[in-house]
Amino acid sequence: MLRTSTTTLARAMAALRIAPAVVRPTAARVLAVTPRFYQTTPAVHAAATGAGSEEVPEPPKRPPNSFALFTADMSAKRPADVRPRDWFKQLKPMWDALSESERGEYRDQYAKLKLAHEVAVAEYEAQFTPEQRAERERKVAEAAVVKTVKKERAAAKKAGPKRPLNAFQMFMMDQRPNMPADIQRDMTKVATEASRLWKELPESGKKEYQARNREAMRKYMLEVAMGEGQGGAASE
Repeated sequence: MLRTSTTTLARAMAALRIAPAVVRPTAARVLAVTPRFYQTTPAVHAAATGAGSEEVPEPPKRPPNSFALFTADMSAKRPADVRPRDWFKQLKPMWDALSESERGEYRDQYAKLKLAHEVAVAEYEAQFTPEQRAERERKVAEAAVVKTVKKERAAAKKAGPKRPLNAFQMFMMDQRPNMPADIQRDMTKVATEASRLWKELPESGKKEYQARNREAMRKYMLEVAMGEGQGGAASE
């Protein structure tokens, strides 16, 4: 039976005699919840489950790097009147202002956590049979291929000709600059106001936008056809 690994990293740290004192206070509180902090995503967890086998524990997640440890340490020092997002923007300049020895303290913490992580991973991997490892590697490789294909398709779609706006959308974008500033900033309000104006637009005005749409669609279809022709010629 596979063992749960909720305290794998904690045991590894203890085996390496890495005391909580080596981690700064705020980061120590983060690392105190080791099981939650080192969990991985559901997708990776699902990929780690062999076909037909019982549920397995999630693998240890990589430890935070030296800058992430610094960020965790500084989070408790954020002034009450500064928003977390604005405080985070200030952390990089603070990090850059640290002396080499001060940054070295965080790098030493990361080195200890990285070593403990390697021990935890070795313990985690030891729970699986060769068949389970092979099945997990197959699933991870399959997921990587699917991700690559989706990325390539998205890039190809983005690089291709863009479908034109319909008649109403063209009208809406023409009217948007004339709307009050508070409406322009909210596309939901822009659409609502444009819908009202579209209903009041004479039929002749609507036909002008419909004609613009037909011409734009004609050019779009021509670009698509030319793209397909070039692709076919290149494949021969």
